[in-house]
Amino acid sequence: ECVRDVLHNTQCPKLLRSAIEIGTADRDARLRAKAMEYLAVMLQRWSDPAIEKSIQAVDDAIRKGMKDANSEARAAARRCYWAISPRWPDRAQRILASIDPSTHRLLLQKNTSFVANAQYLHKSKASEHTLTGKLTICQR
Repeated sequence: ECVRDVLHNTQCPKLLRSAIEIGTADRDARLRAKAMEYLAVMLQRWSDPAIEKSIQAVDDAIRKGMKDANSEARAAARRCYWAISPRWPDRAQRILASIDPSTHRLLLQKNTSFVANAQYLHKSKASEHTLTGKLTICQR
């Protein structure tokens, strides 16, 4: 998918903030689910400095996403949680402590091999490419 390729190779805080806003506030459940899915990709692939300015909003989006009415959005929010867990364990613990017991149980059940995959992706830094067109505003 084209959007995934862009997210794998471009680190743009504006995209991160847009994904958070759409993933938590859009009225269309499909858009919320896709935005949370893209947020998970960003959290898996992007460097810490590209994420840290919006880390509190990421935490809030994960909490809100885990309570979403759409099951795909909830699943993507769980992937977001497992993406931040190895990088920011304190934040992950605070999120874990703040969710209800049934969500907590589901989060731990659905973990499978996601943690190992997220750690691998974080360690293998993708090369950064310059994109043309509208995304050039995202260049560092």
